[in-house]
Amino acid sequence: MTYEDSECTGRTAIVGTRASSYAASCEQSCRIFAGEFARLGLDAEKVVQLFRSPFYVAPYRTYQILGEEKVSKIVRASVDLWGKIQVERREVAPR
Repeated sequence: MTYEDSECTGRTAIVGTRASSYAASCEQSCRIFAGEFARLGLDAEKVVQLFRSPFYVAPYRTYQILGEEKVSKIVRASVDLWGKIQVERREVAPR
């Protein structure tokens, strides 16, 4: 739907923002995705495989834009940081 086709009549009904740089926003997105996947406990190779998979649309798009080398570098940094943190879940008996 285009702006002209919309039924919104208020001046603030349609709001958008422009990213300062598309490449920079893709890089930031890549860092966020890599951190999330690393916190799930995945190793660097598995995370890069997820970026290569078209099933994961947003990570795949950042992979296409940034390329293998840049994504791999970001993923390694995220796994190095978040891969060292181990989360342990404990069941607590009800009182």
